[in-house]
Amino acid sequence: MDEKNQLALIEGGKKAACVVTNAALFFFLPVWVFGDTSWMPADPVWVHITITMLCELDTMDRLNEKILLRTAGTTIGALAGCIMIYPGLNDFMRLVIMFSFVLLWGFIEKKDPTRSYTWTIATVTFGICTYLGRMGKFMTPWKRWWSIVLGTIVTAIWLLLLPWLGVLPKKIVRDELGETAKAAWNGCVVMLEDAIENPGDAEAGKRLSAKQSEVNGLLSKWPASWKQYKYARNWINLQPKKVLPMDGLQVMLKDRLFELFLSTAAACRVLHRTGDTGDKERIDNYAILRVSIHKMGSAISSVVTVVAKKETSPQRRLACLEELEMMTTACEFAARQLVGMPLAHQAVLSACLSDTANLIKHIHDGITTAHGGGKKNDAVKERFNKLLKELAQVEAESGK
Repeated sequence: MDEKNQLALIEGGKKAACVVTNAALFFFLPVWVFGDTSWMPADPVWVHITITMLCELDTMDRLNEKILLRTAGTTIGALAGCIMIYPGLNDFMRLVIMFSFVLLWGFIEKKDPTRSYTWTIATVTFGICTYLGRMGKFMTPWKRWWSIVLGTIVTAIWLLLLPWLGVLPKKIVRDELGETAKAAWNGCVVMLEDAIENPGDAEAGKRLSAKQSEVNGLLSKWPASWKQYKYARNWINLQPKKVLPMDGLQVMLKDRLFELFLSTAAACRVLHRTGDTGDKERIDNYAILRVSIHKMGSAISSVVTVVAKKETSPQRRLACLEELEMMTTACEFAARQLVGMPLAHQAVLSACLSDTANLIKHIHDGITTAHGGGKKNDAVKERFNKLLKELAQVEAESGK
Protein backbone atom coordinates (compact mmCIF):
# COMPACT_ATOMS: atom_id res chain seq x y z
CA MET A 1 0.00 0.00 0.00
CA ASP A 2 1.45 3.38 -1.00
CA GLU A 3 1.86 6.35 1.35
CA LYS A 4 -1.25 8.15 0.09
CA ASN A 5 -3.51 5.17 0.72
CA GLN A 6 -1.93 4.57 4.13
CA LEU A 7 -2.62 8.18 5.14
CA ALA A 8 -6.21 7.96 3.89
CA LEU A 9 -6.73 4.73 5.83
CA ILE A 10 -5.32 6.26 9.03
CA GLU A 11 -7.52 9.36 8.71
CA GLY A 12 -10.57 7.17 8.07
CA GLY A 13 -9.64 5.06 11.09
CA LYS A 14 -9.39 8.14 13.34
CA LYS A 15 -12.80 9.34 12.18
CA ALA A 16 -14.32 5.90 12.78
CA ALA A 17 -12.71 5.78 16.24
CA CYS A 18 -14.30 9.15 17.15
CA VAL A 19 -17.76 8.05 16.00
CA VAL A 20 -17.55 4.65 17.72
CA THR A 21 -16.31 6.27 20.95
CA ASN A 22 -19.43 8.44 20.99
CA ALA A 23 -21.66 5.42 20.35
CA ALA A 24 -19.95 3.42 23.09
CA LEU A 25 -20.50 6.22 25.60
CA PHE A 26 -24.25 6.10 25.04
CA PHE A 27 -24.56 2.33 24.48
CA PHE A 28 -22.69 1.13 27.55
CA LEU A 29 -22.64 3.89 30.18
CA PRO A 30 -25.59 4.02 32.58
CA VAL A 31 -28.41 6.53 31.96
CA TRP A 32 -27.45 8.68 34.93
CA VAL A 33 -24.15 9.68 33.19
CA PHE A 34 -25.47 11.43 30.05
CA GLY A 35 -29.23 10.77 30.20
CA ASP A 36 -31.90 13.47 30.33
CA THR A 37 -32.20 13.14 34.13
CA SER A 38 -28.47 13.55 34.77
CA TRP A 39 -26.54 16.71 35.58
CA MET A 40 -24.65 16.37 32.28
CA PRO A 41 -27.39 15.56 29.73
CA ALA A 42 -26.15 15.06 26.17
CA ASP A 43 -27.79 14.12 22.89
CA PRO A 44 -25.82 11.42 21.01
CA VAL A 45 -27.08 12.77 17.67
CA TRP A 46 -25.69 16.24 18.35
CA VAL A 47 -22.41 14.71 19.55
CA HIS A 48 -22.27 12.58 16.39
CA ILE A 49 -22.87 15.61 14.14
CA THR A 50 -20.16 17.60 15.92
CA ILE A 51 -17.65 14.77 15.51
CA THR A 52 -18.51 14.40 11.83
CA MET A 53 -18.11 18.13 11.15
CA LEU A 54 -14.78 18.36 12.97
CA CYS A 55 -13.36 15.21 11.37
CA GLU A 56 -13.83 16.63 7.86
CA LEU A 57 -10.73 18.78 8.37
CA ASP A 58 -7.35 17.73 6.99
CA THR A 59 -4.82 19.26 9.41
CA MET A 60 -4.36 19.82 13.13
CA ASP A 61 -4.04 23.58 12.58
CA ARG A 62 -7.38 23.69 10.78
CA LEU A 63 -9.01 21.54 13.47
CA ASN A 64 -7.89 24.01 16.14
CA GLU A 65 -9.55 26.80 14.17
CA LYS A 66 -12.81 24.89 13.68
CA ILE A 67 -13.00 23.90 17.35
CA LEU A 68 -12.66 27.55 18.38
CA LEU A 69 -15.28 28.77 15.92
CA ARG A 70 -17.78 25.99 16.64
CA THR A 71 -17.48 26.21 20.43
CA ALA A 72 -17.81 29.99 20.36
CA GLY A 73 -20.90 29.82 18.15
CA THR A 74 -22.55 27.16 20.32
CA THR A 75 -21.86 29.16 23.47
CA ILE A 76 -23.34 32.36 22.01
CA GLY A 77 -26.42 30.53 20.67
CA ALA A 78 -27.00 28.64 23.91
CA LEU A 79 -26.74 31.78 26.04
CA ALA A 80 -29.20 33.56 23.76
CA GLY A 81 -31.44 30.48 23.84
CA CYS A 82 -31.68 30.70 27.62
CA ILE A 83 -33.89 33.75 27.12
CA MET A 84 -36.27 31.82 24.87
CA ILE A 85 -37.05 29.12 27.45
CA TYR A 86 -38.52 31.67 29.85
CA PRO A 87 -42.13 30.48 30.39
CA GLY A 88 -43.58 34.02 30.56
CA LEU A 89 -42.81 34.70 26.86
CA ASN A 90 -45.57 34.53 24.29
CA ASP A 91 -44.97 33.68 20.63
CA PHE A 92 -45.00 37.30 19.47
CA MET A 93 -42.25 38.13 21.96
CA ARG A 94 -40.27 35.11 20.76
CA LEU A 95 -40.54 36.36 17.16
CA VAL A 96 -39.28 39.81 18.11
CA ILE A 97 -36.35 38.38 20.10
CA MET A 98 -35.49 35.92 17.32
CA PHE A 99 -35.54 38.66 14.68
CA SER A 100 -33.30 40.90 16.81
CA PHE A 101 -30.66 38.26 17.51
CA VAL A 102 -30.50 36.87 13.98
CA LEU A 103 -30.37 40.39 12.53
CA LEU A 104 -27.42 41.21 14.78
CA TRP A 105 -25.57 37.98 13.97
CA GLY A 106 -26.26 38.31 10.25
CA PHE A 107 -24.87 41.85 10.34
CA ILE A 108 -21.70 40.69 12.13
CA GLU A 109 -21.32 37.72 9.77
CA LYS A 110 -21.47 39.98 6.72
CA LYS A 111 -18.95 42.41 8.21
CA ASP A 112 -16.58 39.65 9.32
CA PRO A 113 -16.83 36.70 6.88
CA THR A 114 -13.60 35.08 8.16
CA ARG A 115 -15.46 34.04 11.31
CA SER A 116 -18.87 33.52 9.71
CA TYR A 117 -18.99 29.89 10.87
CA THR A 118 -19.32 31.09 14.48
CA TRP A 119 -22.47 33.06 13.72
CA THR A 120 -23.94 30.27 11.60
CA ILE A 121 -23.60 27.83 14.49
CA ALA A 122 -24.95 30.46 16.91
CA THR A 123 -28.07 30.81 14.75
CA VAL A 124 -28.52 27.02 14.52
CA THR A 125 -28.12 26.57 18.29
CA PHE A 126 -30.45 29.49 19.01
CA GLY A 127 -33.15 27.95 16.81
CA ILE A 128 -32.87 24.57 18.52
CA CYS A 129 -33.12 26.21 21.95
CA THR A 130 -36.13 28.28 20.81
CA TYR A 131 -38.25 25.46 19.40
CA LEU A 132 -37.41 22.79 21.97
CA GLY A 133 -37.74 25.33 24.78
CA ARG A 134 -41.23 26.20 23.54
CA MET A 135 -42.09 22.49 23.78
CA GLY A 136 -41.19 22.55 27.46
CA LYS A 137 -37.64 21.15 27.18
CA PHE A 138 -36.03 23.77 29.36
CA MET A 139 -32.66 21.99 29.63
CA THR A 140 -32.07 22.39 25.88
CA PRO A 141 -29.48 25.25 26.01
CA TRP A 142 -27.34 23.40 28.54
CA LYS A 143 -27.86 20.04 26.78
CA ARG A 144 -26.97 21.46 23.37
CA TRP A 145 -23.86 23.21 24.68
CA TRP A 146 -22.61 20.16 26.57
CA SER A 147 -23.29 17.86 23.58
CA ILE A 148 -21.12 20.05 21.34
CA VAL A 149 -18.39 20.20 23.96
CA LEU A 150 -18.52 16.42 24.48
CA GLY A 151 -18.20 15.84 20.71
CA THR A 152 -15.29 18.28 20.62
CA ILE A 153 -13.54 16.50 23.51
CA VAL A 154 -13.88 13.11 21.81
CA THR A 155 -12.53 14.52 18.53
CA ALA A 156 -9.70 16.40 20.24
CA ILE A 157 -8.51 13.22 21.98
CA TRP A 158 -8.27 11.22 18.75
CA LEU A 159 -7.20 13.98 16.34
CA LEU A 160 -5.14 16.30 18.57
CA LEU A 161 -4.01 14.69 21.82
CA LEU A 162 -2.98 11.23 20.58
CA PRO A 163 -1.12 12.62 17.51
CA TRP A 164 0.57 15.21 19.74
CA LEU A 165 1.71 12.42 22.08
CA GLY A 166 3.06 10.49 19.08
CA VAL A 167 0.58 7.62 19.39
CA LEU A 168 -0.97 8.50 16.00
CA PRO A 169 0.63 10.26 13.00
CA LYS A 170 0.01 13.99 12.71
CA LYS A 171 -0.23 16.45 9.85
CA ILE A 172 0.74 20.09 10.50
CA VAL A 173 0.49 22.91 7.97
CA ARG A 174 3.92 24.26 8.92
CA ASP A 175 5.51 20.95 7.95
CA GLU A 176 3.39 20.79 4.77
CA LEU A 177 4.61 24.20 3.64
CA GLY A 178 8.21 23.24 4.30
CA GLU A 179 7.80 20.06 2.26
CA THR A 180 6.20 22.07 -0.56
CA ALA A 181 9.16 24.47 -0.64
CA LYS A 182 11.66 21.59 -0.65
CA ALA A 183 9.82 19.73 -3.40
CA ALA A 184 9.45 22.85 -5.58
CA TRP A 185 13.11 23.85 -5.28
CA ASN A 186 14.31 20.29 -5.77
CA GLY A 187 12.04 20.00 -8.82
CA CYS A 188 13.73 23.03 -10.39
CA VAL A 189 17.17 21.48 -9.83
CA VAL A 190 16.07 18.12 -11.29
CA MET A 191 14.65 19.84 -14.38
CA LEU A 192 17.82 21.82 -14.97
CA GLU A 193 20.09 18.81 -14.52
CA ASP A 194 17.97 16.72 -16.89
CA ALA A 195 17.94 19.43 -19.57
CA ILE A 196 21.74 19.86 -19.38
CA GLU A 197 22.48 16.13 -19.38
CA ASN A 198 19.96 15.04 -22.04
CA PRO A 199 19.63 17.75 -24.73
CA GLY A 200 17.36 16.79 -27.61
CA ASP A 201 16.21 13.52 -25.98
CA ALA A 202 12.48 12.89 -26.54
CA GLU A 203 11.98 11.09 -23.23
CA ALA A 204 13.79 13.88 -21.40
CA GLY A 205 11.37 16.34 -23.00
CA LYS A 206 8.43 14.39 -21.58
CA ARG A 207 10.07 14.30 -18.15
CA LEU A 208 10.65 18.06 -18.28
CA SER A 209 7.00 18.69 -19.12
CA ALA A 210 5.82 16.41 -16.31
CA LYS A 211 8.19 17.95 -13.76
CA GLN A 212 7.28 21.49 -14.81
CA SER A 213 3.60 20.68 -14.33
CA GLU A 214 4.35 19.14 -10.93
CA VAL A 215 6.32 22.15 -9.65
CA ASN A 216 3.71 24.56 -11.01
CA GLY A 217 1.06 22.61 -9.09
CA LEU A 218 3.07 22.86 -5.87
CA LEU A 219 3.50 26.62 -6.24
CA SER A 220 -0.20 27.04 -7.04
CA LYS A 221 -1.63 25.14 -4.08
CA TRP A 222 0.47 26.49 -1.19
CA PRO A 223 -1.56 29.74 -0.60
CA ALA A 224 -4.49 27.64 0.70
CA SER A 225 -2.20 25.93 3.21
CA TRP A 226 -0.68 29.27 4.20
CA LYS A 227 -4.16 30.62 4.92
CA GLN A 228 -4.76 27.70 7.30
CA TYR A 229 -1.42 28.37 9.01
CA LYS A 230 -2.18 32.09 9.33
CA TYR A 231 -5.64 31.38 10.76
CA ALA A 232 -4.23 28.99 13.34
CA ARG A 233 -1.45 31.41 14.35
CA ASN A 234 -3.53 34.61 14.47
CA TRP A 235 -6.85 33.85 16.15
CA ILE A 236 -8.72 33.29 12.93
CA ASN A 237 -7.13 35.73 10.49
CA LEU A 238 -6.71 38.75 12.75
CA GLN A 239 -3.82 40.97 11.76
CA PRO A 240 -0.66 39.67 13.46
CA LYS A 241 0.84 41.82 16.20
CA LYS A 242 4.31 40.50 15.43
CA VAL A 243 6.12 38.76 12.60
CA LEU A 244 4.96 35.17 12.11
CA PRO A 245 7.60 32.46 12.53
CA MET A 246 7.29 31.49 8.88
CA ASP A 247 6.86 34.85 7.15
CA GLY A 248 10.25 34.25 5.53
CA LEU A 249 9.00 30.98 4.10
CA GLN A 250 5.94 32.72 2.63
CA VAL A 251 8.15 35.27 0.83
CA MET A 252 10.33 32.41 -0.36
CA LEU A 253 7.34 30.53 -1.82
CA LYS A 254 5.57 33.57 -3.22
CA ASP A 255 8.53 35.41 -4.73
CA ARG A 256 11.94 33.72 -4.72
CA LEU A 257 10.89 30.17 -5.56
CA PHE A 258 8.33 31.28 -8.11
CA GLU A 259 10.93 33.43 -9.88
CA LEU A 260 13.38 30.50 -9.85
CA PHE A 261 10.72 28.22 -11.32
CA LEU A 262 10.01 30.63 -14.20
CA SER A 263 13.69 31.12 -15.08
CA THR A 264 14.41 27.39 -14.71
CA ALA A 265 11.50 26.39 -16.95
CA ALA A 266 12.70 28.83 -19.63
CA ALA A 267 16.32 27.64 -19.33
CA CYS A 268 15.29 23.98 -19.55
CA ARG A 269 13.38 24.49 -22.79
CA VAL A 270 16.24 26.37 -24.46
CA LEU A 271 18.87 23.88 -23.26
CA HIS A 272 16.82 20.86 -24.25
CA ARG A 273 16.23 22.15 -27.78
CA THR A 274 19.69 23.60 -28.49
CA GLY A 275 21.99 22.10 -25.87
CA ASP A 276 24.15 19.69 -27.85
CA THR A 277 26.87 21.86 -29.45
CA GLY A 278 29.29 19.03 -30.32
CA ASP A 279 32.18 21.06 -28.92
CA LYS A 280 34.07 18.92 -26.35
CA GLU A 281 35.30 21.90 -24.35
CA ARG A 282 31.83 23.31 -24.13
CA ILE A 283 30.41 19.89 -23.26
CA ASP A 284 32.85 19.75 -20.34
CA ASN A 285 31.61 23.16 -19.22
CA TYR A 286 28.04 21.87 -19.22
CA ALA A 287 29.08 18.79 -17.24
CA ILE A 288 30.85 20.92 -14.62
CA LEU A 289 27.83 23.23 -14.51
CA ARG A 290 25.53 20.26 -13.90
CA VAL A 291 27.75 19.02 -11.04
CA SER A 292 27.63 22.47 -9.41
CA ILE A 293 23.86 22.57 -9.71
CA HIS A 294 23.66 19.08 -8.20
CA LYS A 295 25.75 20.23 -5.22
CA MET A 296 23.33 23.06 -4.60
CA GLY A 297 20.42 20.62 -4.84
CA SER A 298 21.93 18.26 -2.28
CA ALA A 299 21.71 20.96 0.41
CA ILE A 300 18.12 22.01 -0.27
CA SER A 301 16.53 19.67 2.25
CA SER A 302 18.58 20.85 5.24
CA VAL A 303 18.37 24.60 4.57
CA VAL A 304 14.62 24.65 3.92
CA THR A 305 14.06 22.59 7.07
CA VAL A 306 15.61 25.38 9.14
CA VAL A 307 13.41 28.02 7.49
CA ALA A 308 10.26 25.95 8.03
CA LYS A 309 10.89 25.11 11.70
CA LYS A 310 9.25 27.06 14.50
CA GLU A 311 12.38 26.82 16.64
CA THR A 312 15.89 25.81 15.58
CA SER A 313 18.89 24.99 17.73
CA PRO A 314 22.09 27.06 17.38
CA GLN A 315 23.91 23.96 16.07
CA ARG A 316 21.33 23.45 13.34
CA ARG A 317 21.46 27.13 12.34
CA LEU A 318 25.26 26.96 12.14
CA ALA A 319 25.06 23.83 9.98
CA CYS A 320 22.54 25.61 7.74
CA LEU A 321 24.86 28.61 7.32
CA GLU A 322 27.67 26.24 6.32
CA GLU A 323 25.39 24.59 3.75
CA LEU A 324 24.43 28.02 2.39
CA GLU A 325 28.10 28.94 2.08
CA MET A 326 28.70 25.72 0.14
CA MET A 327 25.73 26.50 -2.13
CA THR A 328 27.08 30.00 -2.72
CA THR A 329 30.49 28.61 -3.68
CA ALA A 330 28.83 26.14 -6.07
CA CYS A 331 26.77 28.95 -7.60
CA GLU A 332 29.89 31.08 -8.10
CA PHE A 333 31.67 28.12 -9.72
CA ALA A 334 28.65 27.47 -11.97
CA ALA A 335 28.63 31.13 -13.05
CA ARG A 336 32.24 30.82 -14.26
CA GLN A 337 31.24 27.98 -16.62
CA LEU A 338 29.00 30.32 -18.65
CA VAL A 339 32.00 31.88 -20.42
CA GLY A 340 32.21 30.58 -23.98
CA MET A 341 28.71 29.12 -24.07
CA PRO A 342 26.25 30.23 -26.78
CA LEU A 343 24.71 33.59 -25.98
CA ALA A 344 21.21 32.13 -25.71
CA HIS A 345 22.44 29.68 -23.09
CA GLN A 346 24.32 32.36 -21.21
CA ALA A 347 21.18 34.48 -21.05
CA VAL A 348 18.85 31.81 -19.65
CA LEU A 349 21.42 30.21 -17.34
CA SER A 350 22.60 33.52 -15.88
CA ALA A 351 18.96 34.38 -15.10
CA CYS A 352 18.48 30.99 -13.50
CA LEU A 353 21.65 31.28 -11.40
CA SER A 354 20.70 34.84 -10.38
CA ASP A 355 17.36 33.61 -9.04
CA THR A 356 19.15 30.77 -7.24
CA ALA A 357 21.58 33.22 -5.65
CA ASN A 358 18.68 35.47 -4.59
CA LEU A 359 16.97 32.49 -3.00
CA ILE A 360 20.11 31.49 -1.09
CA LYS A 361 20.60 35.13 -0.04
CA HIS A 362 16.99 35.33 1.19
CA ILE A 363 17.47 32.30 3.46
CA HIS A 364 20.86 33.56 4.69
CA ASP A 365 19.49 37.03 5.47
CA GLY A 366 16.51 35.56 7.33
CA ILE A 367 18.71 33.44 9.59
CA THR A 368 21.35 36.09 10.28
CA THR A 369 18.79 38.88 10.84
CA ALA A 370 16.93 36.81 13.41
CA HIS A 371 20.09 35.70 15.25
CA GLY A 372 22.57 38.52 14.85
CA GLY A 373 24.99 39.60 12.15
CA GLY A 374 28.76 39.97 12.34
CA LYS A 375 31.77 40.59 10.11
CA LYS A 376 31.58 37.12 8.58
CA ASN A 377 27.97 37.69 7.53
CA ASP A 378 28.92 41.06 6.03
CA ALA A 379 31.57 39.28 3.96
CA VAL A 380 29.00 36.75 2.76
CA LYS A 381 26.66 39.57 1.72
CA GLU A 382 29.49 41.10 -0.32
CA ARG A 383 29.93 37.74 -2.08
CA PHE A 384 26.22 37.67 -2.91
CA ASN A 385 26.29 41.22 -4.27
CA LYS A 386 29.36 40.53 -6.38
CA LEU A 387 27.88 37.30 -7.77
CA LEU A 388 24.55 38.93 -8.62
CA LYS A 389 26.32 41.83 -10.30
CA GLU A 390 28.44 39.48 -12.45
CA LEU A 391 25.41 37.41 -13.46
CA ALA A 392 23.43 40.52 -14.34
CA GLN A 393 26.32 41.68 -16.53
CA VAL A 394 26.46 38.29 -18.32
CA GLU A 395 22.71 38.38 -18.89
CA ALA A 396 22.85 41.94 -20.22
CA GLU A 397 25.76 41.25 -22.59
CA SER A 398 24.25 37.99 -23.91
CA GLY A 399 21.01 39.79 -24.69
CA LYS A 400 22.65 42.36 -26.97
